[in-house]
Amino acid sequence: MTPDQEARHIMKKIRRHVRLMNRKWVELNQHSNEWQHRLDAVLEVNLFTAVAVLSTSPSPRKKEIKVQVEGTEKIPG
Repeated sequence: MTPDQEARHIMKKIRRHVRLMNRKWVELNQHSNEWQHRLDAVLEVNLFTAVAVLSTSPSPRKKEIKVQVEGTEKIPG
């Protein structure tokens, strides 16, 4: 194999790997977005449930909920 042929062969391999990595990146991004939507839906349901429970609470006092999401700063108090 001549150096020119070898270079073309290597470039073909690199292009193939770049396409594969690009496809994998798109898949990963799609899966990440799907999981984010699932997490958002769960958080929304949980917050709605917490509000519903508090609004039907027999206590006349207003209650406050403090939620800390992992990776965020601690809520004071």
